[in-house]
Amino acid sequence: MKSKGFTLIELVVVIVILGILAVTAAPRFMNMQVDARNSALQAMKGAIASSLEMGYGVLAMHGLEKVPQLDNKKQTVPIPKCESGVSCDFRYGYPAPDSTTMTSLVDHLGDRHGKEDWALIRTASDNQDYSVTITTSDNVEKTINGNIESLKNENCYIKYYASKAIDQPYRLEITPCQ
Repeated sequence: MKSKGFTLIELVVVIVILGILAVTAAPRFMNMQVDARNSALQAMKGAIASSLEMGYGVLAMHGLEKVPQLDNKKQTVPIPKCESGVSCDFRYGYPAPDSTTMTSLVDHLGDRHGKEDWALIRTASDNQDYSVTITTSDNVEKTINGNIESLKNENCYIKYYASKAIDQPYRLEITPCQ
């Protein structure tokens, strides 16, 4: 009599081997989400830097890159999205850290109300160091009255520090996701 199929021992060995592979591979697959979020942060940082440099280039073509404060309330700002009644404010050729100027220049960046994938918020420390925090919309914690924002996680964001002087350009710093 010829038997076909696997023995019980062979099946147990295969299940044990698959279990060992799953245990060793699971941490790598779990970490992929963090890697994806960090890659998205890097991509957004690149998009912000590109938008800021393009805005600076437009202002430089008009000789406005050295102006300490330029806003469209007092004079015309030659940037297309800033001409349509949107309040735009620039310091030494780079945007001031406010929601209207930054969201006018950078695609997919919205205010704290979360209408876009990325949100620009002002935390308590932002007011002291002339900066704003940029994070994913799902990382924004809103208060009851909706005026103060904070981060749900104290990581996974980009910090934009505005230019304070002609020889001090803006800075973009990433705090990676964990």
